[in-house]
Amino acid sequence: MNVHIMLVVMLLSFFIFIDGHVYEKCGENEEYKCGGSEEYCPKLKESERWYKYPPYPNKECKCVCKQGCYRDESSNKCVEKCPCPKGFEFKVSSNCESSCKSYLCKEPKSAGCYCPYEQCYDGKECVSKEVKTTKSPKNC
Repeated sequence: MNVHIMLVVMLLSFFIFIDGHVYEKCGENEEYKCGGSEEYCPKLKESERWYKYPPYPNKECKCVCKQGCYRDESSNKCVEKCPCPKGFEFKVSSNCESSCKSYLCKEPKSAGCYCPYEQCYDGKECVSKEVKTTKSPKNC
């Protein structure tokens, strides 16, 4: 009887030891989950500047990015802010909100690479909103 109890205690201790060591392998901003999902940073190609990758479903147990963090594929690390092309910053916005064209924005906001708040996207680059919204005076 005592042998069975000792065997159970040893097995439980072994699994707790193994389980604890799996958690230690997770990096910064990561957590160990079974069946979790994570979001990836947008690729740094100009044409994919705003593309937000859908959460990647994971059916196995492994380290995934914590809520609010994104997997940077170039470094394979979980980051709070993704790297963006020069002139853009990582924030929650939308294509139409970042655009220099003024129209009612019905597009849902998502995390991605957008122009800084004081700038707008003219189709080629981020430019000052003041330059794009200033109208030239008409001659009388």
